[in-house]
Formats: sequence, structure tokens, C-alpha cells
Amino acid sequence: MASLLSALNMNSNSLKVNENAISVVSNNVANMNTIGYHKQTVNLATRTNEIPIGNNVYRQIDSLAGVQIAGITRNTNKYLDNAYRDALGSLASLSQQQNNISDIADLFEELDGTGIDAGLKKFFDALNDLNNNPTDSTARVQFLEASKSLTSLMNKTAEKLQDQMYSQMGDGVDAAKLADSPFAEDIKNINDLFAQLASVNDSLARTQTGTLTANNLLDTRDTILDQISEYMDFDIEEYPNGTVRLSIDGVDMVKGSEVFGKFTVQTASEYCASQGITYPDDWDGALAVVGIECNDGRTFGNINDTLTTGKLGGYLVEGSDTNGTISADYLLGKLDELAVTVADIFNSIQTDANAYCIDPTTWTLSNANQGVNIFVSSDGGAITASNIKINDALLADGGQWLIATAYFEDPAQFDANAVGNNSNVVNMLNTRESAQAGLGGLTFEDYYSALVGKVGTALNNVNGEIEAQQSIVDNLDLQRTAEYSVDLNSELTDMIKFQTAYSAAARVFTTCSDLLTVLVNLGA
Repeated sequence: MASLLSALNMNSNSLKVNENAISVVSNNVANMNTIGYHKQTVNLATRTNEIPIGNNVYRQIDSLAGVQIAGITRNTNKYLDNAYRDALGSLASLSQQQNNISDIADLFEELDGTGIDAGLKKFFDALNDLNNNPTDSTARVQFLEASKSLTSLMNKTAEKLQDQMYSQMGDGVDAAKLADSPFAEDIKNINDLFAQLASVNDSLARTQTGTLTANNLLDTRDTILDQISEYMDFDIEEYPNGTVRLSIDGVDMVKGSEVFGKFTVQTASEYCASQGITYPDDWDGALAVVGIECNDGRTFGNINDTLTTGKLGGYLVEGSDTNGTISADYLLGKLDELAVTVADIFNSIQTDANAYCIDPTTWTLSNANQGVNIFVSSDGGAITASNIKINDALLADGGQWLIATAYFEDPAQFDANAVGNNSNVVNMLNTRESAQAGLGGLTFEDYYSALVGKVGTALNNVNGEIEAQQSIVDNLDLQRTAEYSVDLNSELTDMIKFQTAYSAAARVFTTCSDLLTVLVNLGA
């Protein structure tokens, strides 16, 4: 009778175990298309009673209690996860840089002939026409219009570059603009992900490991870590219960159920003011500065140099003044060099002591051009691409006659009646083919063409890098999918196996129950 009851108990337990195993298989099939889901495998083990086992075979038999679920294994591979997250962070950084460079490339508008390159050509063409007709008022006006168009193109391009630069991280000064920027929004998203990770850690600490619930929480945890890796690089330490500690350059951000550190962000101007740095003169960093505030009172005011990968790294490359980096700030500086060189060269020729303009009232040469620059700044400060303009004195009525078109090196040879002779415009025209020290030994047009070429090359390079990095990410993703995903054939095999075991246990249970009924009736 006792053995019969034991058999009933053993098969009753087997029914429950195989029913639960079928539930796990069903859960796998139900989630086979769920992003981030990891296949779970039921591990069965012999169940024993707490009866000392001696040499007596009956005591050994009595100790057996059937089968039990020893645990539910979740398919995972830490090496693949780490490699995937590293690759994903690099891809996100490149993608952000690609967006930046693509937007910059669109600003130059060279393909439709409306950019600075076309403006320089029209400027020198008008100058050539003026050289051929130095006494013609129309040629002078056309030259001034071409000059005005060139400066307007510089202003327009500089303004767009500034807008592009400021659109990502604010302008470095206005805290409200920074708060509304994509960069600040992503900082907020990261802090939210830290909070989500801490919440999952808390749930994992309260859940028995190796269970369906715990494994589902681990899926959520890994999805959050994948999302964080798109923004930046980080270190994690995993504990036996599945909780993780996340840190950045040795600074803890998430410890257990606690968000230990949070990102802060402030304008470059605010940061410089707190550090006694003169902004912007003594600052060559990004327009926004990321810091950390820890729960223990520690603060880290500037961790920008640590954030070199992920989307944040892509932002900070764009917002910094790193020489050679194709960013809006870098290109704006190059345009400033062009504007300054154009102004310096042509103003110098225009106001040379041996240069003379035409007095239209007497139709003789005059030195009234002295002190009348062609290019000036609109705000009275140093000339930049943003503020360069044509001198209002030249645009006023009759101002075109102040353009110096005559040149005499020897004052003794000066001829007040030599209108149109000894052209000073030739000196201006010669600059078209002259190497300019301020432009690295390039001509004006070659300098700008090289600048546009750098943008195109940078875009091609980053596109190539993205293609290669995307291939790495896709390959690692395929490996993870192959290892983690649900295989329907495998699940069907497991389903048949557990259903067969369930059916067998049910038949044994029924048989034992029938025998027990017979025995009870016989006893009655």
C-alpha cells in the first residue's frame, strides 16, 4: 500500500513538473518574435526525499520522489553581449557624426551654383571687367554688387553653420536653449534609463533566480543595457542574483536598486564661470558640459573627455573646436580665415599709399580712397565670415568712384590726368592666382574648394565607416539571435517530449489510482 501511495505521489508530481515544462515551451513559442527575448530551457533533476540511504534497497527506493525542475536556464552569452554593445556604441557615434556632416554638406549648396565658390568666381569676373573699363561707372557698380553678393554668401553660410552648431547643444550661453536641445533631451533619457535599471535590479533582488519571472526580468535588464550602450560606454558588474552595478570611468551610476549618480548638463559659459575660465576666449571644448552628481555628495563637473563613444560622443565631436574635425565649428573657423584674408588683401591694395581713385567732378586722380576699406565688419569688431560687409561709403551715391583703380609707385611720375592708366585693379586681379599665406599657401578659390572637398571626403569616410560598423553590428546581432532566439523545431521536439512524459505519468497515475481503489474495496 505504501509503495502504491508513493507511486501516486511520484506521478502526481510528474504531472505538475511536465505541465510546468510545457508552459515554459509555450512561453518560448509565444515570445519567438519578441525583441530582446532569450530562449528558456527547463532543466529536470531527480527529486529525493530526506531519507538516509543505506545498503537496504528498499530504503533507497523509498528515498526517490520522482522528478523536479532544477531550474530554468536562460540562453545568454556575456562575451557576445559586451561585443555587441561596444559595436552598437561605435555605430551610434558614427551615425550622429554622419547626421552632422550631412547637414553641413547641404549648407554649401555647391551643386546649384549658389555657394561661395560661385560668389568668388563672380567677384573676380566683375573685377576683370572693371580692369577693362576702369572709368566705367557701371563696371564699378557691378564690382561692388559682386562684392556685396560674396559677403552676403559668407554671412549666410556662417549663419547656417552657427544654426547647425547651436541646434544640437544650444549656443553655449543660453541655458534655455540648451534645455530645449536634443543633447539635453538625451541626457534626460539616459537618467531615465538609469532609473529603469535600478527598478529592474530591485525586482531581481526580490525574485528567486532561475525562475521564469527572473529570466523575464533579465531580458528587460539586458534591453536597458543595450539602450544605454547606444549613448555611451560603461562598465557593469553582475551579481549572482542578476542585479548589476553600472559605472562610468570608476564612478557608480546604478548600485542595486539605487540610482547612485545622475548626469547633469550646463552651458559651456556656466561651466567656465564656475571654474574661473574666460568664455569663449579660453575655452576650446563643447558648447555643453556633462557632469555627474552622486548621492554621497561627490560631483564631477566635466566628464566630456570620458564620453567619446555612443551618441553622446558624436554630439561632443560636433560641438568641440578640435582642429581638423569636420564640424560646424571647425568650418566656421575656416570661413572666418577666408573672410579675414579677403578683407586684409583687398583693403591693403585699396588703401595703398600709391593707389589713387578718380574724382568724378574733375575727372582726375585723387587720394580720397585713403582710409576707405572695401570690406569692413557690420558690428565694428574684428572681421569674420558672419559680419563681413561692403563699406557703406562705397555703396553711397557716387561711392563707386572711391575704388582705387590707378597706381603710381613713383610719386614723381604721378599724372593727375592719367585716368585709367597704371591700373591698380591689376594688383587686385593678380591675387586670384596668388598663394595666400593666411590660407595655407592656397589661392582664394582653391582654399574654398579644398574646404568643400574636405566636407565631401569626411562624409564619404563616415559613410564607409558606418557601412563597415553596421556590418559588425549586424553580424554580432545575428550571432546573438542564433544563440538566444527560439527555434520552432526545437520547441516542437521539447513539446512532444514533455507531453509524452505527461501522458505516461497520467496513465501510471490512473492505473495506481485504480489499483488503490480495488485494494480499498477488498479491504472493505
